[in-house]
Amino acid sequence: MKLNVFAILNVATIFVTSLSLAEVNKCISSYKEYDLRFEVQRNLDQKYAEQFLVKNLDKKFDVKWVSNLSPIQNQKNWGFCHLYSFFTEVNREYMQRHNGKDPEVSIHYMAFHHWLGRSIETALNPQAKLKPTEGGWYIYDIDLFKKIGSMKLSEYLSIGGKTDVEEKLTKFLEDSILTSTISRMHDQQNLINEVFKTNFSDKELALLAKDVSSGSSQEVKIERARMKYNQTLFSGANFRRVDSFKSFVADKRKAFEANQTSLTSEQLKALTDLANGKMLINNFSKNEIKAIKDAVENDVKKEVTRLFASFFFGKDEVPFQVMDTDKNVKLAKDMFPEINQATISYSVNEEKVRYQKSIEIEQKPDAINKHTYLATSLPTLYKIIADNVERKNNGVWIGYDHNDTFVSNKINDVNIGLMSIRAHSWAPESPYLSRYDRFQKKGIVAGGHAVQIVGTIREKVSEEQALQGIKGDIIAFIIQNSWGKEAGQEGFYIMDKSYADAFLFGITVRDEPQVVEQHKKAIEMIKAKMAVANALGQVGFKAHIKKEKQIQEEIKSGVGH
Repeated sequence: MKLNVFAILNVATIFVTSLSLAEVNKCISSYKEYDLRFEVQRNLDQKYAEQFLVKNLDKKFDVKWVSNLSPIQNQKNWGFCHLYSFFTEVNREYMQRHNGKDPEVSIHYMAFHHWLGRSIETALNPQAKLKPTEGGWYIYDIDLFKKIGSMKLSEYLSIGGKTDVEEKLTKFLEDSILTSTISRMHDQQNLINEVFKTNFSDKELALLAKDVSSGSSQEVKIERARMKYNQTLFSGANFRRVDSFKSFVADKRKAFEANQTSLTSEQLKALTDLANGKMLINNFSKNEIKAIKDAVENDVKKEVTRLFASFFFGKDEVPFQVMDTDKNVKLAKDMFPEINQATISYSVNEEKVRYQKSIEIEQKPDAINKHTYLATSLPTLYKIIADNVERKNNGVWIGYDHNDTFVSNKINDVNIGLMSIRAHSWAPESPYLSRYDRFQKKGIVAGGHAVQIVGTIREKVSEEQALQGIKGDIIAFIIQNSWGKEAGQEGFYIMDKSYADAFLFGITVRDEPQVVEQHKKAIEMIKAKMAVANALGQVGFKAHIKKEKQIQEEIKSGVGH
């Protein structure tokens, strides 16, 4: 399932664009049509493509797979490929430590918490769209995993957990039950915020507090505005939603009788008196207003939770075992100790480091969750991927733009799952756009997807070169997908480097502590050099820069990692 690209843009901070959202959408639309006009002219180079059939790989290339691959899964219509890719690696790490034994934990347990959290977040934000956002990033999965832990599949099934929800999830997320519930939650919160209004615009403040002396404090003006607003709120045409408020109170009374609201009988009486004009809003203290808003917010959480309890477990309430995060977190820590390792996300930022072999700190390290965010160039990124797969036996989490124009699923009747620009004879001529043009300048993204790199494919070298530690150039990567065994080559795809060059967003890998320290030291060195340059003055500064360039030209390497 494709990953929500805006989640990638926000979380991974991969692209920078000066275009407005409307302009971006216009570009995406026009360029999709542009690509499609050339679809019929696409001519797959069959001889080139056949080299990438798994059965032929070793004949032509030097191939390295990570060991103990976890089973291929099919996410169907879930909408969170990042979660499947996350489990691909943590399950494999478990299997690596237990002689290939499957950990047999429930991905649906984590999926329940994922979608419940997204839906509650959507329901609590009246400005949000009615459908919870899809997609995410590995950092989100790692953080969620740390909070909720894991549950054994056998326990999940024993409490009635469903494992066939994939095919129904999209319909459920778009179904009138969920969307109408969230819409009603939005209306209730907007109504409560309107009745107990505390935030006023400058224009409202000037109108409602015009009789307050100009020398009065802002706090006095706000209190006066609130009082004037409240005095007229339920009078005549000034508040046309009085019937809505009465209806809201009546609904909460029914919920109270069914033990399905957090509002107390005292709070309900006060709200009823307010709706019937027997009580003024000014009689409510700030603490009472906050308590009412908190109770309404708690009702939202409970009602959305009941919906997902029905969907995932066929019950009115979520089984207590699913919410026993203390026990489940302990299980996760015992089974998956790697989850406590720090991670690094490297994004491809061609605007910052275009054509350079360097690494830049993109955001401050997240000390609490042990995440570091860096930006780098493609050549450096490939070295990091290769080092993880070939030396450390680690899979690599990646995010990329899934562009169907350059994905060939079959050669005649043989599944190939090749992602390549090079394999199409008309590329990279028009309409193909370079990475820089497509992402940085146009902001065009076909749809993000998250997978796991589990192998590298290099040009073959002679035995003599191999003994000297010389490796051939990287030609492609082997990725483990989550579209079932029917897709690609038994669930695996080959991502040709030409495709990665154009469409790779970034990667996330297990951190080695010295990486962050190296970059901290590099920053200190840069600061020290600038201090020296400033001390030398303008003439000395130019000489200093010239000398630095000479040194760099002499070493010609070692700039990147």
